[in-house]
Amino acid sequence: MDRAKKVVVIGDVFADMISKVRGFPETGGRTFGTSFMRNSGGTGGNIAAGLAVLGMEASIVCGLGDDENGEFLLEELKQSGVNTEHVKVTAGLKSGAVPIMVDEDGERVIYVLVKGSAFEAIEPEDLLFLEEMNPDALCFTGVIIGAHPVEESAILAARRWKGRAKLYFDPNLCYPADQVPEEIKKATRELADLCDVVLTGETEMRALGLSPKKGQCYIVKCGGKGSKWMDEKEVERYQIPATKHRPTDTTGAGDTFMAAFVAAEAEGASVEKAMRFASVAAGIAVTKTGARNMPRKGQILEVLEEYEKELEEKNEKKTGRQEEENGRLE
Repeated sequence: MDRAKKVVVIGDVFADMISKVRGFPETGGRTFGTSFMRNSGGTGGNIAAGLAVLGMEASIVCGLGDDENGEFLLEELKQSGVNTEHVKVTAGLKSGAVPIMVDEDGERVIYVLVKGSAFEAIEPEDLLFLEEMNPDALCFTGVIIGAHPVEESAILAARRWKGRAKLYFDPNLCYPADQVPEEIKKATRELADLCDVVLTGETEMRALGLSPKKGQCYIVKCGGKGSKWMDEKEVERYQIPATKHRPTDTTGAGDTFMAAFVAAEAEGASVEKAMRFASVAAGIAVTKTGARNMPRKGQILEVLEEYEKELEEKNEKKTGRQEEENGRLE
C-alpha cells in the first residue's frame, strides 16, 4: 500500500465569526443579521483540514495566540486530523478573527481583522523541521503576504524547496482590487513565481499582475463560472463549468478547491482530472455553512461520475454543432 503523501501548509488559521444578514447595506447603512457563530477558518487551516479529510498526511505551520480563540482553533485542527506539532503559540498575542457576513444568496463580505495578531510571528527557524520531514508538497497562502516575519519565512522556504517538493500557492487577496499596495503586489509575484502551481481568482490575478511563467500551471478559479487552466502564454488549455449545486455559503469554496486539487495531483491525477475532482468537492462544500466542509473522497467520486458524464455530453454536442457548421461551409 502506498504511503500517504506528506503535505505541509504554511499560512493562516483564524476564527471565522459568521452572521447571516438580510442584504449588504451601503456605506453608512445598516442591516439585520443573526448572532455570530464561531467556526474554524483561515485559508491555511481550511486547506490543511481538507487535505487531512482526503487522506493526506497534512501538517500546518501557523501562528496562534494564547487566548480562547487560539485554544479553539488548535483543538479544531487536531480534530480534523491535521498534524499541529508545528503550530506556534505566542503568549501575549491574540489569534486572528474574521467576521463574515453572508446574505440569502450565499454571497459574503469578509473582514480580515488580523493585523498585529499571532499569525504574523512565524520565523525562518520555525520551518527548519522540513529538512527532516522531507515533504512531498508545500502549500502557501497569500494572506501571509504583508505580515512580517512570516512573509519572509515563507519566501525563503519556497526558495529552499523549489525543485525538491511540489510548491502550490493561493494568492487569496485580502485587499480591494483597486487598492493593493505595491509592496504586496511585488511580494506576491515573488512567491507566485517560485511555485509550480498557482490557484488564483480572475480578479486577484489582474489586481496583482500575476502571469504564468514557463513550466508553471495556473488554475484560474471563476466562481460560479467554473475554472480554467492557463498556459505560460495565458492561453486557455482547459476549461470546465461549475457544478449545479445551489450554494448556501460560498465561504472557503476556493480553499476546498485547492485542497482537493492538491490531493488529486498527489495521487497521480492529471491537471484536468484534478480540476474536475476539485470542482465537485467545492460544489458539494458550498451547500453547507462554514469554511471547512470538505466532503469525503467517496462522496466526491460518486458525484464526479455524473459530473463527468455531463461534461462528455456537452462536448459531444459541441463537436456535433461544429461538424454541422463545417459541413455547411464546405
